Amino acid sequence: MPTLLTLTALLLAPAPIEGVVVYVGEGEVVVDLGADRGLKPAAPLRLFRRLTLTHPITQKKIEDRFPIGEAKAAEVGALLTIIRDVKGLARPPAVGDFAVYGAAPLQPAPSTTPPRGEDELIGALRRGAPRDAHQAALIAEERALGEALEATLAQPLDARIARWGDFIAAYPDGRYAEAIAAEIASLRALLEDTRRRQIAAPRPAPPAEITTRFQGPVQIEVNRRLDLALAVIPPDAPTAARLFWRRQGEIIWAQAPLRRDGRFYHRLTFPAAALTAPGVVEYFIEIVRGDALLMPVAGDSKRPRRLQVRPAPPGAEGRGGSALKLESRYVDFNTVGEAVDRYIQFEGTFAYEINWRALKVFRVGMGSVDGEGGETKRIDAGAPTTKLALNYAFAEAELGLGHWVGLAARGYTGNHHTNAEGVSESVSGAEARLRLGGADSTRLVLGAQIIDALGSKAFADMHITVFPKAPIKASVAVTGLPVDADLGVQLGLQSGYQVSERLSVLGELGWNVRTINHHGLTLGAGLGLSW
Repeated sequence: MPTLLTLTALLLAPAPIEGVVVYVGEGEVVVDLGADRGLKPAAPLRLFRRLTLTHPITQKKIEDRFPIGEAKAAEVGALLTIIRDVKGLARPPAVGDFAVYGAAPLQPAPSTTPPRGEDELIGALRRGAPRDAHQAALIAEERALGEALEATLAQPLDARIARWGDFIAAYPDGRYAEAIAAEIASLRALLEDTRRRQIAAPRPAPPAEITTRFQGPVQIEVNRRLDLALAVIPPDAPTAARLFWRRQGEIIWAQAPLRRDGRFYHRLTFPAAALTAPGVVEYFIEIVRGDALLMPVAGDSKRPRRLQVRPAPPGAEGRGGSALKLESRYVDFNTVGEAVDRYIQFEGTFAYEINWRALKVFRVGMGSVDGEGGETKRIDAGAPTTKLALNYAFAEAELGLGHWVGLAARGYTGNHHTNAEGVSESVSGAEARLRLGGADSTRLVLGAQIIDALGSKAFADMHITVFPKAPIKASVAVTGLPVDADLGVQLGLQSGYQVSERLSVLGELGWNVRTINHHGLTLGAGLGLSW
């Protein structure tokens, strides 16, 4: 029977707090215990693996917890806790494992003799007592078996072996003696195997000394581009690097991976979402070492670096980047017929984001068109076609009429020659476009263009940015190009792919129709550079 001191200890002992492992990732284990449950930073957590089996003798469900080791809380949130150092555990943690915080409840000391009254029942059984005494002895043995099962839950292997040994000593001829002896043999084999593996396990080599170089700004204008670079020596020390950031006052850290650039550097463009409003942004960088441990660089979660995002000067949103785009296309309106009705176009465009008041982007460029065609009925009847070679340059300004509306105007100037003598004539033209939607998001662009001798064009372009690295443009146009003759309809699909942060490529495919007998393909390709 437990003593008064034991009962008092049981009543006063702090109740353990139990949680469950809800996430296991690269170098991180998350449990559903937090500060709201009283958990403190660096508090020890005991981890257990749950196992549920059916007892082969009693056919009862048995739930047991096998200790796999102890780890310390690295970061304690309101509801969740992150564990990073899991070295030294008997086995890797898994989702569903139990995590216990606080002192485990005391257990009464195991008894090496049957409870009072049960030894008398066993003696009566041996003296040939009536069957009811025999039945009582069996009941007492089953009760002792249940107590032994409960006493071994969540206990180390050697403690469980000792407890089952006490049971065998108390009931050497019991009906469960053979099964319990087999269980003891299995536990001893498992204990011996665990010790042997721990001795034979190779000790990890000490990690190489890692040197990092990082220099980040302390302030920046709102909506400005910010590129970060981290140098790590030796170059093969980290397997990955990540940026963690949040606006001051927020609880959750957002993260983004750094990309390797050459042997020593890892680079990242700071997420634009963090720099869209004035305020303070907290951030730090963490690398994953070759031994799977995490190493904070440029601050940490407790002492992050701070970036002051300043408002833009009056009338300015911060200058943006620059971009160069080169395109070429072959457009044929009569692939199936004998009459020639086609043109080839080359065009290069340079764009610079100004973001001064309503003026958003300024573009300049040049191009050339070399075409041949004429009125459909005449060239089908054998009339000679008109040839056109035109070189042009243009300048364009785009205005922002709010976030979702933009208006662009472009002026053309150039020269062309259409006769055998090659006499040049100056040409001029204009183009206007209306944008409905964000400048960098899915949007509809409506426009019209007219250039001397070349012809006119009305078009609608749908830019789809569902896949940021592979934008798509679907277009429809009505045009008289290439020699300002009969109108035709052009259907086109253009798709690009961002090869790297600065380089992108694109391809174009289309279908052109003037009449039921005049139709053909559009093929195009392009290259984009941004900085």
